[in-house]
Amino acid sequence: MKYLTRSVASFVLFLFVLGNFPVASFGQELGTHGGAQNSGPGPHPQTIIEREPATKTDATGLNTSTVGPYEVTKVGSECTNENCGGCCQCTVVRMPLPLGAQIKAIRYFSTAKGGNPPKPDKPLRGVPPGELGFSRIEPLPQENTETNTVIQYRFKNWSADRTRQTKMEVDWTLPVSAAKPQ
Repeated sequence: MKYLTRSVASFVLFLFVLGNFPVASFGQELGTHGGAQNSGPGPHPQTIIEREPATKTDATGLNTSTVGPYEVTKVGSECTNENCGGCCQCTVVRMPLPLGAQIKAIRYFSTAKGGNPPKPDKPLRGVPPGELGFSRIEPLPQENTETNTVIQYRFKNWSADRTRQTKMEVDWTLPVSAAKPQ
């Protein structure tokens, strides 16, 4: 009976641990965004969002792809540590583009305002990377997979009382073939 109790306890612990290590494939999300599950004092798991972007192409062949907006929840209590895995809410936003896409411009958007003292949040608008008043946009290195060029950034929110929105737009083109057969 003692061994059966240990086996059941081990299995329950295994399921608990397995449930706390999120795994996702393309088109799925890890953790939560915009929900109450991660509010309150940390530690909070990092959320990863990777979705096909909405893309428009202009007459010159310039593509503009957009992902978001996504909500990054408030922490719900005082948080002075902007490190992911602590009380700070961290979301990585990933945009897959065709492999070989040549990036022309990246634009970040947020509702966070910043300033000293911090000003009230604004509607979603273009912002530079960096600190935005109890939140931050951190560009991450571009990655290439077998099929995609992935543009990504991390949005951190350590505001006790403000859920923030974020989105990204990327202008890009595909390389022109060097020679056309005649």
